[in-house]
Amino acid sequence: MPTTRQFRPTTGNLPLPFSLLAAMLLATLLVSGCGGYSGETPIERVRQALADKGDYSIVLADAKEENGQYFEKLYVVEEGKEQPEATDWLETSQSDFEAMVPLIGMTVFNKKGSEESFEAAPPGYEHVGDPKYGEWQRDSSGGSFWMYYGQYRLMSDLLGWGRVRQNDYATYQNHRRNGQPYFGPNKEYGMNGEMTRKKHPDFFQRAQSKEVMKKSSFSNKVQSRIGRTSTSSMRARSGGVGK
Repeated sequence: MPTTRQFRPTTGNLPLPFSLLAAMLLATLLVSGCGGYSGETPIERVRQALADKGDYSIVLADAKEENGQYFEKLYVVEEGKEQPEATDWLETSQSDFEAMVPLIGMTVFNKKGSEESFEAAPPGYEHVGDPKYGEWQRDSSGGSFWMYYGQYRLMSDLLGWGRVRQNDYATYQNHRRNGQPYFGPNKEYGMNGEMTRKKHPDFFQRAQSKEVMKKSSFSNKVQSRIGRTSTSSMRARSGGVGK
């Protein structure tokens, strides 16, 4: 499971171990721990917190709406680390929430050196071609695919990193140049993707439960209306017979 930090006020010395990410986010995300909304998106807040740090990417792990408030949870994948770190629930605006929900389970920000990208893509695509993370190999048919090194197995298990065929990577690059999100060769990622459903089940269980409740509420209203209509009709007929 990803490491989750609770960003709340502390006094005295910080407990150890305390990661660089947690230390940086403590100052900038403290407002979220107190239940406030800063006016900046969660991605922007994490980006500002880690502005002077090394390469990293952000995956949208979850999103929810509660009592008219909107929240997002992010995974931060730092260079060289074999496990992502999760933020708390960070409050955001309705417009940001609605824009981000279709990208659940995807990398939504990536920083490499001085280059930053907000183009959404399947998690791990940002590391394809980087020899620190893996290498190109050939399959039995002669096709090329990217294979991550074994130490990143946990990323594969948690986020869905997997083999990336060279043709699919070329398609991703085209989408990126055009500023378009790429949901995978078979649209496995994002809100409607099968891979996302496997790796981020909480979002879908919550959404399904909400939909069931809506349908149940609608059904109850319909039944209530039918009952009232039926009763009124029977009374009308009964009144007619008695005359």
